Amino acid sequence: EVPKVEVAIAADGALTWNGKRVTPDQLATNLKQARAQDPMPGILVKPNAKATYVAVSAVVDQAREMGLPTDIWMTAPIRK
Repeated sequence: EVPKVEVAIAADGALTWNGKRVTPDQLATNLKQARAQDPMPGILVKPNAKATYVAVSAVVDQAREMGLPTDIWMTAPIRK
C-alpha cells in the first residue's frame, strides 16, 4: 500500500502537514523529502471549504510539479 501524507489548507490559508502546522517554505522542503522516499507517498490535499482556489492550487501544483501523486478531498465546515 502506498503511504499517504495529508496536507490540510485552512480557510485562512494556513497549512498543516500530517496535522502539524507548516509554513509554505517548510511545505516545499517536506514535499522534496517525500519525493525522495521509497515508496513515494501520495499527497492527500484536504482544503477547508472556505479555502481559496489560489491557496489550494498552489499546493496541488507544487506537489504535481515534483511528480508526487495527489488526491484532493474537499471538506465542508461542520454545521450545528
